[in-house]
Amino acid sequence: SQLYLNPAPGGIDAHYAWTVPGGRGSGVRVIDVEGAWQFAHEDLTQNQGGTIGTPTADIGWRNHGTAVIGEIGGDRNTYGITGISPDAHVRGVSIFGTLGSAGAIRKAADLLSPGDIILIELHRPGPNATGVGQVGYIAIEWWPDDYAAIRYAVEKGIIVVEAAGNGGEN
Repeated sequence: SQLYLNPAPGGIDAHYAWTVPGGRGSGVRVIDVEGAWQFAHEDLTQNQGGTIGTPTADIGWRNHGTAVIGEIGGDRNTYGITGISPDAHVRGVSIFGTLGSAGAIRKAADLLSPGDIILIELHRPGPNATGVGQVGYIAIEWWPDDYAAIRYAVEKGIIVVEAAGNGGEN
């Protein structure tokens, strides 16, 4: 059911990537900045560094974080899912507790090297938010402290990927 592993237009052609050197993510570190994960999940036992910070106890955050980190770095085995880059080292930095979003992004950047990746799974209600679902939610970079933390990471040579578009904003 992991159709996103297939060639375009329905997927990213991970199956082909896996045939070339480094195509499974070996040597790459990915840090997911969000709220919670279940790194004890049966498909996240290899190549993971667990959680930094204080994850929320909210099951919605935990399930979402676990699903996304599984899509990226789920173990290569005979059951469950296989991540897009199953040999990459994955971990999470939580925005909860004392770090906040900008602090979590900066913490992640300090743990990584050029060419590594930060995935920011966050967005917030922007100036056009309606209060109805996610309408008007915007990318986290709109807030100056988060933008500065992202710039800090990028200036270190870290690839930053962030969620955007769920709120239908330009």
